[in-house]
Amino acid sequence: YNATIGMATNKDGKMFASSLDAMFNDLTPDEIFPYAPPQGIEELRDLWQQKMLRDNPELSIDNMSLPIVTNALTHGLSLVGDLFVNQGDTILLPEHNWGNYKLVFNTRNGANLQTYPIFDKDGHYTTDSLVEALQSYNKDKV
Repeated sequence: YNATIGMATNKDGKMFASSLDAMFNDLTPDEIFPYAPPQGIEELRDLWQQKMLRDNPELSIDNMSLPIVTNALTHGLSLVGDLFVNQGDTILLPEHNWGNYKLVFNTRNGANLQTYPIFDKDGHYTTDSLVEALQSYNKDKV
């Protein structure tokens, strides 16, 4: 067998558990168990872009690239961090936020996290503190 290409194969092709194969009716193992490219399957990316353009007529294909398929939200955040966050950058987050923001942006990318309240003193949702944080932020990157 060979498992050096991201999936295990043998002389018969892709290796898989027959119990999984039985769940997919008439699909072939090549349709069920392929190793997906890191950016996602091209046909899925094309269909997703078409849907985005159809659902958002103000978008233009000239101003966008194909979407990238991620394995989950944390993977998507990691890609954003790797592409756009430099060590020492400041990331603005609401006080109530998901712990993975710290993991990805602070621990992994070395950014500083600055939080702002999203509820006023009476417990009502507000964006006032976000606006204040953005106005006091004097960096080139927002």
